[in-house]
Amino acid sequence: MFSVFPIHFHIHKSVTIPISREKVQQIFKKHDANGDGCLSLEELATAYGELGSIIPNLRAHLSLFHADANGDGKINSEEMESLVNYAMSLGYHIK
Repeated sequence: MFSVFPIHFHIHKSVTIPISREKVQQIFKKHDANGDGCLSLEELATAYGELGSIIPNLRAHLSLFHADANGDGKINSEEMESLVNYAMSLGYHIK
């Protein structure tokens, strides 16, 4: 005779939480590797890598396009808000 056992399936869902403006700014500031108060293209790329960008080098270039108001090829403290606004528009999440 057959005995029937109930089969239970557990589906694990990952939850993602939008990252805060403060956390994004903290990540960018952390990647000022040479401590000059500005973010170079390379420093931006490593920051975007930490944020989870699939194409961090492209994001770094686009960040300069969106946020580098004085055109010097770096993001300074006055341009940081524009950088954070751009990064926030991309919808990064904490996993």
